[in-house]
Amino acid sequence: MKYALLAAALFFPAIAAAQTPPQDPKLSIAMQLLNERTSQVIELAAQMQTLNTQLQELRAENAKLKAEQPKK
Repeated sequence: MKYALLAAALFFPAIAAAQTPPQDPKLSIAMQLLNERTSQVIELAAQMQTLNTQLQELRAENAKLKAEQPKK
């Protein structure tokens, strides 16, 4: 599910850019900002996914180390 949303978000700026640009300059600027923000959100989502993976690995390692410690 996450990957489908991410893939759709990746293609949104390309689809918007392929359409004819709006005649209204304000709308044109709004679309440009939207595309920039969408790109930033995609980058942040990718970073979050990497950090979540690292967090899961560290939690697993921590649990393993706790299990290996001798009880006093």
